Amino acid sequence: MLGNFLDTITIPSPVVNPNIIRENVMRMKKKIESFNANFRPHFKTHQCAYVGTIVRECGVNQIAVSSVSMAFYFAKNGWKDITLAIPFNIRELKPLLQLAQKIDVLNIMIDHEQTAQYVAEHVQDAKLGIFFKIDTGYKRCGVQPQEYEAVDKLLSIIGQNNNLTFKGFLTHCGHTYQKTTCEERQEILEGAREAMIALRARYITKFPKIIISVGDTPGISAAKNLEGIDEVRPGNYVFFDVMQARMNNCEAKNISITVACPIISLHPERKQIVVYGGGTHLSKEYLVSEQGQKICGWVVKYNKDGTWTHLPNALVTTLSQEHGIITFENASDLDQYKIGDVIGMLPVHSCMTSCVSKFMYSTDGTKHGTLLGETEDYPSF
Repeated sequence: MLGNFLDTITIPSPVVNPNIIRENVMRMKKKIESFNANFRPHFKTHQCAYVGTIVRECGVNQIAVSSVSMAFYFAKNGWKDITLAIPFNIRELKPLLQLAQKIDVLNIMIDHEQTAQYVAEHVQDAKLGIFFKIDTGYKRCGVQPQEYEAVDKLLSIIGQNNNLTFKGFLTHCGHTYQKTTCEERQEILEGAREAMIALRARYITKFPKIIISVGDTPGISAAKNLEGIDEVRPGNYVFFDVMQARMNNCEAKNISITVACPIISLHPERKQIVVYGGGTHLSKEYLVSEQGQKICGWVVKYNKDGTWTHLPNALVTTLSQEHGIITFENASDLDQYKIGDVIGMLPVHSCMTSCVSKFMYSTDGTKHGTLLGETEDYPSF
C-alpha cells in the first residue's frame, strides 16, 4: 500500500492512481463515442507505458504522440496505430520510415509545402498517412480553413508519391486554455467544428474517407456537440491537474497524479513547509487566484489505503529549481508534520510534470519507467 512504499521514497517522485486514471479514460471515451466519434487519446501527457496499458485495457487501440521518439517508445510497448500530431520534422525522416515498416498505421501531420515536397521526394519502402494541420484560431501552426489553394497545393504534392495517403484534416484548439468560462470554450470548439466540416465538404467527393480530427481537453470537456467530427484527441484528461480543476473541467478528486516530496524545512512562524521538489520536478507554471495569490500547485496528504486527500487549507506558493514552499492558513496546521515526512503536490500542468519525470510510482508501490527514462532516442524493438 501507499503508506508502506512512501517510506522508501528519497527524492521527489510522481505517484499516479490507476483507479482514477481508469475512471477519467472511461468518462472521456464514453462522451466522445456518444457522438459516434473515434477516441484517439494523445499520450504526450503521461509519456508512460504503464499508463498506456491502462488506457488500452479501456478498449483503446489508436493513439496520438508529439515526437518521433515518443512514437518509437509506445510502438515498442505494443501500439500499432499512431498519429504524430505535430508538424513533421524532416530531419527525422529516416527513423520515421524505420518505424513505419514495423507498425500497422503511422500518420504524420504537414502544414507547409516544403515539408510536403521533402516527404514526397524521399519516402520509399514505407507507407505513411498524411493529415493536413488546420489553424482554427490557435495561431500556432496550420493552414487557414479557407486557404483552398494551399490545401490544393499540398494535395498535389503528396499525390506524386503512391506511398503517401491523404487521411484528412487535423486541428488543435489550444486557445481554449486561455478562456475562463465553459461557454467561451464551447464557442471555440463549435467554430472549429463548423470550419472543419465546411473544409471537408469541399473535398469529400474526391476523398470520401476524409477524417476530421480535433483535440484539446478543455474544449472537449466543455463540448455539447461533436456531430460531424470523426476523431477526438484529448490528452490532459488522463491525469487532469490544478489548471483543469480551476477551469471546472474536473474536481480535485479527478486528478490522478501527485508528486511526493520530502519535507526538508519547517517554518511555523511563516506558516510554511519547504519540500525537496521544485520546478525541475513539476515545471514552473503557475496560476493566480482571485485574490492575486500565486498558485504553483495544490497540496495533498497521503493515506495508508493508497489514496490521497486534498488539503484545501494549503497551497504551493513558490517553486524554485529544487525547492517548493507550501503555505498553510494556520501555523497549527504544521503541527502534524516533521522533517523527513512526505507530502504531495498536485501539479498546475500535469503534461509538463510528466515531461520531466524519468519514472512514476503507482499506488501499489510499483515503479514504472517513462519516455524520459529511455536511454535511446529511438528505442529499438
